Amino acid sequence: MILGNCRRSFLELSTKYFQKVYPFDWRESLAENMISLRGTELSRKLLEEVIRRNLKGKLTYGQIGRVVMVWLGSKKPADELCEEFVKRLDMDSSWRVFIENLRGKEDPESSLGSPSSSSVESPIMVSLVHQFHKAMEDTFNVNWRNDIDYISPSCFLYLVDRLLISVSFLRDGYFLTTKSSFIEWLCHLQPNINPSANIVTDKKVGWLGIFSFVASNLQQFLYNKKETGDWIKNSNINFNDYYALLVLRLCVFLCLLSVSCGCFFDLLFTLLGKNDITSKLPREFFTALREEKKTL
Repeated sequence: MILGNCRRSFLELSTKYFQKVYPFDWRESLAENMISLRGTELSRKLLEEVIRRNLKGKLTYGQIGRVVMVWLGSKKPADELCEEFVKRLDMDSSWRVFIENLRGKEDPESSLGSPSSSSVESPIMVSLVHQFHKAMEDTFNVNWRNDIDYISPSCFLYLVDRLLISVSFLRDGYFLTTKSSFIEWLCHLQPNINPSANIVTDKKVGWLGIFSFVASNLQQFLYNKKETGDWIKNSNINFNDYYALLVLRLCVFLCLLSVSCGCFFDLLFTLLGKNDITSKLPREFFTALREEKKTL
């Protein structure tokens, strides 16, 4: 009985911790005490418990998203959890292809978006990022209304963020992002690496296709308020509390995307001409963008 109560307490703690590590308002993850806690053994155990709780039954997109979210926001999970995750993914799932290769690639010398010391690995990293894109694209194209537990907006955008960082890093050797996203990248970073080893400066690799995919996603989320609202509510998220945060994050992503690849400025400024969008943005942020538009 005592063991059962302890188990339930640990489950409750892991749930609350997950919400603290991956809050709806991503800026809250920058709290100094949270950053320090992320590097502890307790943090690893709590997040692995989150993974364990999501490896039950036939995996939904919600479960897959939460597991990948934890994986890309911390160190590689224990081998038995990685193996169980792969086993539970459908054989023809694009997520299975990505996870199998991510698992094989994540040794002490490397990690996604954090290249190893050997430049020979570059083609492998390029392939891995394209597999990540394919899994995200397949997830986006699913009719979420028919899915009992579809991936939530906050989880999907977290993964979009990691995809953008990975592409930018491989293409240019650096990336533009927010402070909170940089912290997430550092949490996943493996030790003893050479951060510039796997840069792929050949623009023919096909990065623009991934950038266009992200831009299309952001546009649809912002244009189709009703559809986006239904998605939020279907994810058991309070629409009134979350929608303004979502709009802000989508606009921040679009700014970063435009500056990173030199495209989509027209889309950005078109969206910023819509009052139902700009009314949700902090005044200082919108004013800065409006002034920047005058200089372009």
